[in-house]
Amino acid sequence: MTLTQPRPRADASRGVLLLLALTCGVAVGNVYFPQAISPSVAAGLDVSADTAALVVTAAQFGYAAGIFLLVPLGDRVPHRRLAVTLLALTGLGLLAAGAAPGVTPLVAASAFVGAVTVVAPGRGPQAAG
Repeated sequence: MTLTQPRPRADASRGVLLLLALTCGVAVGNVYFPQAISPSVAAGLDVSADTAALVVTAAQFGYAAGIFLLVPLGDRVPHRRLAVTLLALTGLGLLAAGAAPGVTPLVAASAFVGAVTVVAPGRGPQAAG
C-alpha cells in the first residue's frame, strides 16, 4: 500500500502564485524606483544630480550583495521564514530611507534596502517546488 499526498486545490495554488508574483514585483521595484525619483531626491535634499545618483548606485550595489550573500540562505532557512524576515527588513529600511535627514543616511538606507530586497530571486525555487 502506498501513501499519496493530497493534491493541493487549484484555487490555493493560483492564489499562492499570485501572491508570490505580487511580492516579487513590489520587492524588485525597490531597486528601480530610486532611478525615477533621483531628480526629486536632488531637489529635496538640495544636492547635485550626481550626488543624488549615489542613492541609485547604492541600491544596485546592495542588491548585488544581497543576491550574493542572502539568496543562498534559501538552501538552509525555510522559505517562508526567510521571505517574511527579508520583507520585514525591507520595510524597516524603507522607513529609514523615508526618514533620512540627509544624503549620507539615505545612501546607507538605500544600500540596506537593496541588500534585503532579494525576495524575488529566492522565490523562483519556491514557486518551482
